[in-house]
Amino acid sequence: MHLGSDAFLGMDRLRFLKFSWPDSSSSSSKNNARTCKIHLSKSGLDSLPHELRMLWWDGFPSSSLPSNFSPNSLVELCIRHSPLAQCWDGVQDFVNLRWFDLSYCANLIIVPDLSKATHLESLKLTGCKTIVELPSFVEYLDKLTLLDLGACENLEILPPKLDSKHLKHVILYDCRKINQCPEFTSNWDTLDLRGTPITTLPVAIHKLKEARKLSLHGESITSLPDGFSASIKEFRLCHTAIQKILPSDHRDFLLPRISRLELVGSSNLATLSKSLWKMVTKELLIMDSQMLKTIPEISVVDSSLKVLVVEDCRAFRRLPSSIGNLKSLEVLALIGAAIRMLPSSVQELDQLRTLDLTNCKMLESIPGAISRLDRLSQLYLLGCESLRSLPELPLNVKLLVASNCKSLQTVSSNNFSKLHFLNLNLVGCLQLDRKLLRRMLAKLPLQDVSQRTQYGGGVGEIPPSTVLYPGSELPEWFPNKSMGHFVTVPLPRNCKRLKLFAFAVVYSLEPPVSGDEEKTDMHMHISSECFTKPGCGGGHGCGSDELVGGGGLSSSTNNAVASWNICMNVMGSFNGGVATDHVFLWLHHRAGEDREEEEEGKLAWYLKHSGRDVSFRFSLQLKRGEMKPCQIKRCGVSLVFHTNFGNL
Repeated sequence: MHLGSDAFLGMDRLRFLKFSWPDSSSSSSKNNARTCKIHLSKSGLDSLPHELRMLWWDGFPSSSLPSNFSPNSLVELCIRHSPLAQCWDGVQDFVNLRWFDLSYCANLIIVPDLSKATHLESLKLTGCKTIVELPSFVEYLDKLTLLDLGACENLEILPPKLDSKHLKHVILYDCRKINQCPEFTSNWDTLDLRGTPITTLPVAIHKLKEARKLSLHGESITSLPDGFSASIKEFRLCHTAIQKILPSDHRDFLLPRISRLELVGSSNLATLSKSLWKMVTKELLIMDSQMLKTIPEISVVDSSLKVLVVEDCRAFRRLPSSIGNLKSLEVLALIGAAIRMLPSSVQELDQLRTLDLTNCKMLESIPGAISRLDRLSQLYLLGCESLRSLPELPLNVKLLVASNCKSLQTVSSNNFSKLHFLNLNLVGCLQLDRKLLRRMLAKLPLQDVSQRTQYGGGVGEIPPSTVLYPGSELPEWFPNKSMGHFVTVPLPRNCKRLKLFAFAVVYSLEPPVSGDEEKTDMHMHISSECFTKPGCGGGHGCGSDELVGGGGLSSSTNNAVASWNICMNVMGSFNGGVATDHVFLWLHHRAGEDREEEEEGKLAWYLKHSGRDVSFRFSLQLKRGEMKPCQIKRCGVSLVFHTNFGNL
């Protein structure tokens, strides 16, 4: 779109002007300037309406605003990813301005004079790489709550003090030339110093009285000042050279209480103090700390810790046997660790709901005592390549992701008939015993209906159950199956007792192409449509020639009476060396989206068409990078009634 220099002439009553991009608040969108659809003449704009309340123009294609623009009425000014070099000359009377954002204006050298913007709450200059100095007037903006100078790489000079009593967030990440942090008079929440050479924290950090957050980043930070943490409740250390969190001569009764401690990329951190369990009250996250081999023994039996995450710490080899003392723990994640086994004391974590052992490639076994974790509902084992067997699982487990467990052969079958999985992912488990797999699936519809009827007597309280497994064999309780992507199903004359629709498709899962090996997750979009017209399963007269690739998503035809759609993220998609057949099976309690006209009191489509043949057509798309149609080799439909439970 091309705008003339007089494009806004005569629009005196215009109050809001907004041209925005998706994600224009991030640096990743700066290349969008190349595809900006709005162009101005070389002379720019002659004028803008003086009564504008909002001027929001991402990629504003000019180096300056109109010289006669008087923005006294502006409440919000947002110009991002623009070649803007100058806003206006002199001081403007910004009595109404609240939000000011010139992020990623790469040519901006001097910050506009905002000294009269006495009500300014937010000042964002993120990614303005040519700014050298933040003017002194910022010190006196006493309503300011957010100051964001992140990634201002050439910024050297800041006011020595920020007087705003309302200031909550100061963002200075990647300001590589800032050596000293300003002092504050406020009870701020967040001070982000990532990527700066700042080693001395503001004196005010010792005087904070309320819950605060602090993020420190940079190898120049080698130790923490005494007493700083007494006021911090959420603390993040990222890529620092700190070797210890607590001094060796600390006294336990003087320990601060931090609700969340996050240690990321602490390359010199090899050990942690036992007092950590007294200091951290809710969440402890340790990531990418390559020297850390274990966590300290836990002597605090009544610890209130709820979340413990150790991620990408490749030297991490052992959980302490006292892990069971974390009686309140709800989430335990050891992602990418080098552990070979879990201590049997995990059975004492009776509040545990999620156990995540993703990419523990050396994990050989899981203790049988895990069956005693009555609250455990989610178990992630994807990429546990050395795991050969699974013990008896707790009855409450609803999600089991064991994709790419290449050595997995057996799963304890003692309580199969009582388990009900909402999500069972066995993609790439090529060694799993096929007879065992058939037994696992044999009672699936019965378990599904039984579980759903526990929720207030209805079946609509929980989402469809999904199962993915290697092979091309559909369970025996699928009486209606066919090669290809469509199948015809005879509806019984009485469908009143119909409880579930079960669907299954067989497809070939390709290994990732070169360059996509790190994209371990795969997105799946599968749809099913039901037709009553004879032959509408994809034969003559059904428009089967519209199908994409023999199984891709197609346009809905007018005679479809119902449809089902599932979009899901398949965690840990198959990364084997050759294409392998897999089955995707799902059970849906709903009758589908009824395509026939809605009428009050109208019978459901399957009741209306009882005693007739109906056809189901399936389509599947997989995404590992970009969405592509996937050929369906085989499909099946099963109607689950109360009366056929005994035959399952």
